[in-house]
Amino acid sequence: VWVLYVFHENTNTLRQPKSLARRVQQQGRVPLWQGLCMKVAPPRCPELRVGVLACRTPHRPNPVGLSLAKVVEVKASEGLLVLSGLDVIDGTPCLDLKPYLPSFEALPDSSVPQWVQRSYDEPMMEVSWSPIAAQQLALLLDGESLTLEPFASGDELKQAIE
Repeated sequence: VWVLYVFHENTNTLRQPKSLARRVQQQGRVPLWQGLCMKVAPPRCPELRVGVLACRTPHRPNPVGLSLAKVVEVKASEGLLVLSGLDVIDGTPCLDLKPYLPSFEALPDSSVPQWVQRSYDEPMMEVSWSPIAAQQLALLLDGESLTLEPFASGDELKQAIE
């Protein structure tokens, strides 16, 4: 399912009133994002600067995000939809849900810029648990206050982190 949401922690939205106050152009239309950071360094290519619309940074002139997620469970009686793989933080406002249509949206012949492909080719970071961290995680998982959804078990949560 596609999830349309608001980057409610977007730092650029805090700058917008200041940038609007600094607009000095007398003729023509001045973009609302004038004065905002429009180039960023992608996380896996820190030597590169790309436009905010060319990457997935949350620091955008438009605080609307789109993410593909997996439906884990639908609890209609509770009005609850459990998703996994969604790259948002807890409390992120959801604007809309749209079905994912593989026959139309999966494009196997598509291409991406070389800097994007390089970031995918780079191996994922390895997670190793210090003895104290492993002990603290075990204590958390043994307690009753930790909600594991959408994970079925503590082992599944740990595997997702690793």
